[in-house]
Amino acid sequence: MRILLWIEEFWPYMGGVSASALDLLPDLRQRGHEFVVLTRRDEPALPARDAFLGIPVYRFPFWQALDDRDIDGTTRIIEEIRTIKTSFTPELVHMFSFGPSALFHLLTTGGGAAPLLVTLHGEGRPNGSDRVDELTQRILAESSWVTVPSESMRSFAVSLAPNLSASISCVRNAVRDPAIHVKPLPFDPPRLLCLGRLAREKGFDQVLRAFPAMHERFPDLQLIVAGDGPERQELETLAANLGVCSYVRFTGWVERKETAGLINSATIVAMPSRTEGLPLVALEASIMGRPIVATHVGGLPEIVLDGVTGRLVDGEKPRDVAAAVCALLADAEHTVEMGDAARARASERFRWEDRVGAYDALYRRLASQKPGGDAHHA
Repeated sequence: MRILLWIEEFWPYMGGVSASALDLLPDLRQRGHEFVVLTRRDEPALPARDAFLGIPVYRFPFWQALDDRDIDGTTRIIEEIRTIKTSFTPELVHMFSFGPSALFHLLTTGGGAAPLLVTLHGEGRPNGSDRVDELTQRILAESSWVTVPSESMRSFAVSLAPNLSASISCVRNAVRDPAIHVKPLPFDPPRLLCLGRLAREKGFDQVLRAFPAMHERFPDLQLIVAGDGPERQELETLAANLGVCSYVRFTGWVERKETAGLINSATIVAMPSRTEGLPLVALEASIMGRPIVATHVGGLPEIVLDGVTGRLVDGEKPRDVAAAVCALLADAEHTVEMGDAARARASERFRWEDRVGAYDALYRRLASQKPGGDAHHA
């Protein structure tokens, strides 16, 4: 089955959405699906045509063409995408992540077009503009089916397109069992880990603001902030202003193969996000038996059961973050039990085989639709 995977960011960019796609593609290929990937190209050094595990990858400067109002460049992109679609003749288009590039799909969709499957990962929209909101509505109206990673995101998707409620399903994010030996939680010294893109929505500034209170009670506590992003300099400046630089380590960009080791070295993982879908980091931490202190937003409460697998706190309250972390560190036995419960829950509820199977079934069902049929009753 021929699938055109349309994704805003793809390898070598390694955000959560890109990582999820990279994990899915090999397993879905084993089930008989053939892929071509269309993605954006922000850096001229990246080749316009590439391959990932033998899968053709086409990169386009979508955002540059739109931001610069480059009519000639936009026209070239449209012509190239039409050529790819004509040559590959996809049986299904899977828009795996959503952004401004979706406009180019709409501009290259002709009669008898393949069904469109849209996956919404989070509530945030690029640039936060009305133009993107309108584009979201248009893409949803053109879709044959919509998947979301969490029940909270399903509610959000239904609020965007109430008439599509019967065509929106939850395909939960998932992770495989860890490929490394999972170590016991370290308490001598204890380590608190923030892992992810250093951007405002991740809320890592709240952990830094909470850290002086945590460090006062647990002087040997170490904080590791792993990742990179637009907020890195501000976070480092905040650590300096709070006088905690000696106890906080910023690792910078982390290769994906290194994330399991970082989680394995942590006692607790902090996820004080301001907005979320169903983050892979939380699932990776859970499957490795790490309790999580997280905010009560998005799909995080579907992973973190308060008092059972970690602690949930309200957003924008560093005191609550500090109190939750300190409570876990003060009761090592109960914290280890929480980690064990997190691993058991992740193994049962967020099974990798279920995720692959769900997309395989959707692909086959949607691709069997006839153009012009009643897509929303697949």
